[in-house]
Amino acid sequence: MAIAPDGSHLYVVYMGLTAPFQFTTANPRPVRGVLVSSPVATGGAPYAWSAVHEGPPGDARGSGGLGFGREFMGDYVYAIATRTYGAGTWTDLRQSVNCPAVDQWRQQSLDAGFRVFPAPWPLAACPNNFGNTDIFSISTQ
Repeated sequence: MAIAPDGSHLYVVYMGLTAPFQFTTANPRPVRGVLVSSPVATGGAPYAWSAVHEGPPGDARGSGGLGFGREFMGDYVYAIATRTYGAGTWTDLRQSVNCPAVDQWRQQSLDAGFRVFPAPWPLAACPNNFGNTDIFSISTQ
């Protein structure tokens, strides 16, 4: 979240899941970057939220950071604000693809309550775009 230096506008960026929680790795987990903004009334309350940007969805199952044992949607989610514009940055999954071998392994590990070994080797078992998370940004200007 960011507020303009003069307190006139508020910006919030987030990565929004667009489907209910999934109890299985067999179902897609659509997620997208979103930037919303609102003017701020005298007294400090935002009053008219609007979507500045809603990115195209990607599948959270296609993320694979931190040893790919879990989905990793990233930690780049930031907003900035000036008196005249706002901007947001987020980890974007639109170009990633899920890997059925990793989906199956993740589900087996969840069902077992611990990581099951051996794990699949992503370089051999997965499409090239598995784990392809990118950093995207948008400005209101």
